[in-house]
Amino acid sequence: MPPKIRELIAELERSGFTNRDGKGSHRNFSHLKCSQPVRISSKTSDDAKFYQIKQVRDALGEVRRKMRKKLTFIKKLFIGATKTIVLLECVLN
Repeated sequence: MPPKIRELIAELERSGFTNRDGKGSHRNFSHLKCSQPVRISSKTSDDAKFYQIKQVRDALGEVRRKMRKKLTFIKKLFIGATKTIVLLECVLN
């Protein structure tokens, strides 16, 4: 059984997407890390259609990939800074 529209909306909101409103039953969700807005139509009690599920999964995947990439960059900076501090401590002692 496919998820309900309200479940897709809850998943988007948990992941940091914001509802920019729309006309009628249409909702537009955006995220700073997502290149395209996610548009969801239908009543919240309706079953989600396949293309809606795919659109939400793709958007969540894009956000997660970009967050992982940023986290990896921050870890590399931290490791580099730690190595520099250890090297300076060895030189100063």
